[in-house]
Amino acid sequence: MDRREKVTWAGAIVGVLSLPLLTVYVAFSECDSMCGNHIVREYRSPNGRTKLTVFERDCGATTDFSTQASVLPAQTTLPHDSGNVLAIDSNHGEVAPGEGGGPALGVRWVSDTQLVLYYCEGARVFRAEPKHESINIAYERSCPSPER
Repeated sequence: MDRREKVTWAGAIVGVLSLPLLTVYVAFSECDSMCGNHIVREYRSPNGRTKLTVFERDCGATTDFSTQASVLPAQTTLPHDSGNVLAIDSNHGEVAPGEGGGPALGVRWVSDTQLVLYYCEGARVFRAEPKHESINIAYERSCPSPER
């Protein structure tokens, strides 16, 4: 076998071995695009420059509805991504659904740089960031009251 044939065979083998990896990558990329975000509420900071957007994220029949939250500049539209500060679900029905289908979330701006988020004990937490840029975030595992 000469050098040209060896290169051709090596290329064919690499191509065949890469195909499953490419398939997995595309499948996972498509999963995120199958998710939909539905805004439940937006809460502006006291100075009005920042907002917390609470939304329900639905990624299809095989996943639970989740409640997610993102801290964003006030004029920014919610991106198609998952929440940048909070992502919780009902933990297979352990927590009653809230307004958007996922667990209820209470929100209180303490100041322009401090935020408190409330959710029921038993919710499964996937993300709970203590800080986002200049905003400090505290979490309380107590079911939100209607005024929050």
